[in-house]
Formats: sequence, C-alpha cells, structure tokens
Amino acid sequence: PSVSHLPHPIGVLGWAKHLTGTLSESAMAQFPESISLAFLVINNPAKPQAEPIGDALGWANLTDKQRQDIKVKYAAAGVKLLVSAFGDSQAPTTRGFSAIEVADKFAAWVKKYNLDGIDIDYLDDIFAEKSVTWVIDFTIHLRKLLPAGAYILTHAPLGPWFAPTIASGGYLKVNREVGNLIDWYNVQFFNQGNDYTTLDGLMFKSSSVWPQTSVFEIHQSANIPLSKIVIGKPATPGDAPSGGYVKPTDLAEWLAKGKEKGWSEYLFELSSTPVDARLELPL
Repeated sequence: PSVSHLPHPIGVLGWAKHLTGTLSESAMAQFPESISLAFLVINNPAKPQAEPIGDALGWANLTDKQRQDIKVKYAAAGVKLLVSAFGDSQAPTTRGFSAIEVADKFAAWVKKYNLDGIDIDYLDDIFAEKSVTWVIDFTIHLRKLLPAGAYILTHAPLGPWFAPTIASGGYLKVNREVGNLIDWYNVQFFNQGNDYTTLDGLMFKSSSVWPQTSVFEIHQSANIPLSKIVIGKPATPGDAPSGGYVKPTDLAEWLAKGKEKGWSEYLFELSSTPVDARLELPL
C-alpha cells in the first residue's frame, strides 16, 4: 500500500516502519490523510472486470459491516481510504482495453466497496501517443463517474514522465488536458537508479537523464501547484530495489529545504508491508 501525508509532519519520517499492531485513537490522530490499497487490476479485454488483489482483495473480502465500522473510525480521524489501480503488472492500453469500459468498471468497484476514491498507477508505455490519449480519455470518464468533491482522484506517474523530452507529451500533456480533474499527483521518485537521491536531484534540478523532473521543475514546466505534487519515496531500500531510497534523516532535511521554497510538505511512502500489519484492518 501507499500512504499520502497531506500535510506530512516534517521530522516524523519513517513512521510506516514503526506502526504495527492495533492502533489507539490517539495514534490514529497521527495518520496521513489518505491510504491507498493496492491493487485494483483489469483482465480479459473481451470481457473486462475489475479484479482486486493484495490489500484491495482483503478489503473486498470483509463484510459490509466490517468495512463500514472501519470507515467510520477512519473518517473520525480524517483519513480517506482509496484503492490504487493498475500497477506495474498491467498494460491496459497495450492489451487493447477500452478506456471507457475500464473507467466504468473501476468506478463501480469504488462505489460498491465504499471507498473515498482511486489512485491511478498507470505504468503502460507512456512514450506512445496512444497511451497518453488513453490516460486522458480514462481520466475524463472516471471523473464523470466519480465527481469532484464526492470522490478523490489522484495519479501516480513516474517522475521521468514529466520530462519535456518525451515525444508523446507524457504527463505534461496529461496534465495540460486533464490536470484540472486530478486532485493531486503521487509522483514516484524511485526505481530510477541514482536519480532523485540527492537534494538537488529530487527538489530543484534533476539529472540530464530525465531533465526538468525534480519537484520544483515539474511545478515550473507543467504549471502544477506545489500543493498538488506529492513526493513518493520507498519506506525501505527493499521497497524500491532499482534505487531511490533516502535515509529518513536526509529526506527530512531535504523536505525542509523544499518547504523553505514554498513546497507544501506532502509525501507518500511506498511500503511492501501488508496494510493489516500497519493499520487496524482485520484483513
């Protein structure tokens, strides 16, 4: 699962590694504003159906009463519960799924299982123009079904996908076309080798490999408000084997530097720890 801290308390990094067992109400007061259950996937283009796996399946397997009881407790603590869709095992555009049909299925699942919204972790070939068009069409239809104010709709693109060197337009084009429909971006600043592992590389000036994709460069080139750019980092080195982990003490210092420049202290952590080991979910 991933968690979005909105806002994130600077200096309380790595909390996810220490949250275990049942949580008291006082502990819940320190929760982030949103938690995303991974994953909701789609299979069989001829007859697409929303299929929960992992923590999303655990949520679906609860009774209606269990889900309602948990949601009431989370709502009292100001916590929103989302499902994360797709993930790196999915290639909906390449496999020929209809963006409209998938949006229909995912929106219906969110409503059926009493969630507050959905995070789109689309990792198909964003370098292809058809993929960018697919994401745009999907987002437009999904937002119609999950209206703003009633549901949260976020995207979780890789940091490099905001690079101006991507011929398809990448997420610069997605943001230009449908950024107003997206509540915020959970930008994945990991699994890119040594990129985004220094203060400058993450916050102010990315490497020449993926130019203009640090936090402040995305803000400037895409005209995305800093309040909509959530920094994604792995909770442990093992959560991102292809790089990106930063020690919590270093990351806290970097985030403080970003805050000085106007960044909004928003962070999400990717963790492979099952959600039931970290939150009060009897999955």
